[in-house]
Order: sequence, then structure tokens, then C-alpha cells
Amino acid sequence: MANTTYDFDMMLSNAREAYGEELYKMAMEGKDFVFTYSDNVAPSTKAGQLIQNFPERCFNFGIAEPDQVGASAGLALSGCTVFAQVFGPFLPLRAADQIHTDAAYNDVNVRLIGTHSGVTSGGGPTHNVVADLALYRAIPNLTICVPADAGQCRKIIRASLTYQGPMIIRISRGGEPDVYANNDYDFEIGKAITVRDGNDLTLIGCGPSVYWSLMASKELEKRGIHDRVGDMHTIKPFAAETAITCAKETRAI
Repeated sequence: MANTTYDFDMMLSNAREAYGEELYKMAMEGKDFVFTYSDNVAPSTKAGQLIQNFPERCFNFGIAEPDQVGASAGLALSGCTVFAQVFGPFLPLRAADQIHTDAAYNDVNVRLIGTHSGVTSGGGPTHNVVADLALYRAIPNLTICVPADAGQCRKIIRASLTYQGPMIIRISRGGEPDVYANNDYDFEIGKAITVRDGNDLTLIGCGPSVYWSLMASKELEKRGIHDRVGDMHTIKPFAAETAITCAKETRAI
């Protein structure tokens, strides 16, 4: 069981900064990959260090998300591993055809990092994305990861470097509570993590909802209910064995 921070209130970190920090660190280590990005989001974050210091491997596509996804798939077909930061509200709908046909159909190593996902962009109804996970799940070959906090985002970025096939990494806009007290825990794409043990019932979340599941667990404990909390950081492939085990060992999910 991982060491969590649920006893502390609102220890914030930012996955939108963490992915760029980890990519820059990997580039400094000599790891081989290409980075594409849209608009001005990446340069304004820690990913800006990667762009400044490794311009030969970084490509800006402005506000042409479909072109970016298609070109990223083309780079991957040429043998590159590609990390692509795309503005999350526009990634699933504007670039749906390119995700499906260029990246997933060809089963290439493109990691689409959808920032500002969900309702976190702050841009109003046109920038709120509420159907992205439903769309992504329906596309064959596409792995979907939703990190619980910034530290886990770093783990996903690093693990994805050698992972085969296309991937969505869905992160939010701003700072969010940390789930894990440190990064000293086992992580594997496709394998859920038990962040708190219990036998009465199970709460399973992904992304920021893992923290709020822990907060709910804290309140339930006051009522004598000892629940299990699971971090389903990989939406697809779904860790079915974890859900089955929880169903067998606890009274409800």
C-alpha cells in the first residue's frame, strides 16, 4: 500500500508543470524522443526549458491540433517516440480523426498529453471537455492514463518512454492536492494502486478524484466504516482484476 498524504489538507502540486520538468530531465539524460506542442501553452510552463535547450527536437503547431496529431503520428511512423502537448479541450473533438486513424490505427508511439482537461481550463463552455474519456475509450489500441497528482504524472511520462503504442495522458490546468507523500511506490501502466486498505467498501477513482476519495474515506472512518481506496490511474487497459478482487473482498464498490 502506498504512503498517502490524506492526513494533510491541500498539499498542492501541478501536473502541467511536472510533465515538462520530467521531459526536460529525460532529455538531459540523453533519452531520445521528439516533442510537439500547440499554441503558447508549453513555452509558458517548465516545458519551455526543453524547447529552449533542445529546439531541434521541438515543433510548434500553433492552434492546428489536427495537424499536430497527424504530424506527430508521422514522426512516430519514422521511428521516433513522440510526446505531444495538446490543449485538452480541443484534443478529443478537433483531432478525433487523427487520433483514431493516424495514431491509433497505425499503433505508433505517440503520447498525447491533454492539458487543461475536464472543466479546469477556465475558458467557459467551449473549453470544458466532458466527453473525452468516453471518446478515447472507444478507440482501439489507445492507452489512457490519468495521473492522480504531479508526482504520478512524472512516473507516467517516464514509463511511457518505453511503452509500446499510442497513449493519452490526461491532466488538469492548475495545482491540485497531492495524493502520495513521496514517489517511492511501485507504478506500472495498466495496474491499479491500493492507496488505502479496508474491507467495508471500496472507492475507486482516477486523477484528482483519488484525493477526494481519500477525504471521503477520512470522514467514513469517523463513522466506523473502513473503506479501501483504489487509484485507477490507467483507464484503458482497465485493471479488471483489481475491481474483481475489491468486489469479492468488500461489500460494495
